[in-house]
Formats: sequence, structure tokens, C-alpha cells
Amino acid sequence: MGTELFLVVLMRWFYLLKLKIKKVLKFFIKTKSMTFLKNIKGKSSSSVGLTALLSVLVVTAMVNAATTISTDITTGGALSVTGASTLASTTGTGLFINTGAGYFTSASSTAFSVGLTGNANPAFWVDASTASQVAGLKVTGAATGGTVALVTTDTGSATNLTINAKGTGTIGIGTVSTGAVTITPATTIGGTLGVSGVTTLATTTINGTLVSKRGVSIVPLVGSTTLTTALSDTVYIAASTTQEQTFTLPSALNAGLVFTFIAASAGGAISVVPAGSDTISIKASEGGASVVTAGGIGITNTAATNVVGDHITLVSDGVSQWHMISQSGIWASR
Repeated sequence: MGTELFLVVLMRWFYLLKLKIKKVLKFFIKTKSMTFLKNIKGKSSSSVGLTALLSVLVVTAMVNAATTISTDITTGGALSVTGASTLASTTGTGLFINTGAGYFTSASSTAFSVGLTGNANPAFWVDASTASQVAGLKVTGAATGGTVALVTTDTGSATNLTINAKGTGTIGIGTVSTGAVTITPATTIGGTLGVSGVTTLATTTINGTLVSKRGVSIVPLVGSTTLTTALSDTVYIAASTTQEQTFTLPSALNAGLVFTFIAASAGGAISVVPAGSDTISIKASEGGASVVTAGGIGITNTAATNVVGDHITLVSDGVSQWHMISQSGIWASR
């Protein structure tokens, strides 16, 4: 009775192994290891038990041993692998999830690529074909609101990093974000540096030529000209030979706006008027007393006192006042 119960349990265990048991059974049939099932009648309990125990040990060893599959495998559902796996060539069209550490060993120029059409035109491409390659790139994630780090790695002490667009393509930094771009170490610019906004340079060494491109507008006609923030950093040359030319400034609430006005004729006056209730801070003359106009009141360089070359440069403070940063000739409140 004990022998029969043992055999029932053993056969039940074989059944639960499913596809794995098919290979095991083939192995046993080839090696004659299943003869104990064919000749069990008439054998002693100890002989049957010993034979069954040896069979269980063999089956267990085969189940736990590494398995090499040399043919293609297609799974309609999820394929779960709980141990270490080596994949020589794998194509996946669905979601790939790895809950442990993973790596690829390859010396190919297309060691790893991801794209709509595979590695033909990948969206992401890793080239590991460099001989004796030991340097690479590391991405470290961060908690929400933190800083994601992108750094080079190397067994040595220093590794360079280059970023290039293709052909005549451009490289944009901060083209979408609104935060500042900070460059801490010394920076070398081999080409032309174009700056369209207000720039603060703490310490700058210039080995070549520094060119400041300012807009120049010659205004020969009598009348009024209303200036906008887009016209900042423009030089206005007042060329009227007979009468007054008036320029109305934009709001000083826009910090860092700069305008320059130059008298090109001693026959016409120049007047500069602030917007709203803004004020203008100047000097009565180049070395004279300070003058601050009342709100909404402008300044003038009259035809009675001006000479060709008189000029004034004003900058907005971001609040409600324009300040003189350069002046020549006599300027007074209107």
C-alpha cells in the first residue's frame, strides 16, 4: 500500500512539471531509466523506493540546471524569467520589464538602439565599437524638483564630452525652459557669440574683437517718434535743421532698455519724453548739477544752446525712472 501511494504522488509530481517533463521522459526512455515502472511488479518495496528516489534526484537536477534553447521561441503572453539570463539575439515588440540589474555586452556600432523601425533609423543609439572602450556616459535620476545628472565615466581621471547636431543643424540650450543657464568653468568660444538680450559678464577675457551691433536710426523729419521695447539699444540721430524732434520713451518698468540720442544739426532741438508718470535723471550739463524731472515731464536739448555732437544715453531702471549713463551738451527739463 505504501509503494502504491508513493507511485501516485510521484506520477502527480511528473504531471505538474508539464512541458519540462516531456524532455525528461524522453531522456529516461533513451537511457532505460524508466524500467522500474515497467518491471515494478514483483519487486521489493525497498528496491522500488530506491529506484524512484534516484529518478526524482535526476529529474530535479535537470529542472534546476541551465537550459539552452537553440530554436526561435514566440510567446503570445508574458515571458517571466526569475534567474540570470543570457540572450544572444532578442527581438521584442511589446513591453520589456527588468526588475533587477541588467547589461548588454557588445562591441557593435549598434550595440543598443531603439526606434520606430528598429536600428534602421533609431531614436536612440549606443555605439560600443570603439577599441578598448572604457569611458561612457552616466545618467543619474533625481527626486521631484531635484537635479538630474549627466556625467562621463572613465577608469582614468578625465574624459571629454562633445555634443553635436548633424550638418548645419543648431544646438539649443534652454529653448523651452524659462530658467537661467549657468556655465561655471572657463568657456572657450571658437566662433561668433551672438547676444540678443541683456547680458551680465562678471569677468571676461576677449582675445579677438568685441563688436557691439547697435541699431542706428537717422530721423531727419520734424515731429514725434514713439519708441518701443523692441527698439532698445538703438542710436537716434536727430538730423532736422530747423525744428524740434520729439522721442517718446517706452515704460521704464522694463529694466535695461537703452536709447541714445545725438544732435546732427544745431538748428533743431531734441526732446525726450517719458511714458506716463516716469521721470528722467540727468545733469544740467556734462559736469553740472543733477536734475530729476517731474513725473511725465521730458528733457530737451534746445536749438539755442546745442551744438553738433551733443548726445545723451538713457537706461531704464525697471521701476519708473530713466537714468543718464552718458551725456554731452546742455540738457534741461522741458
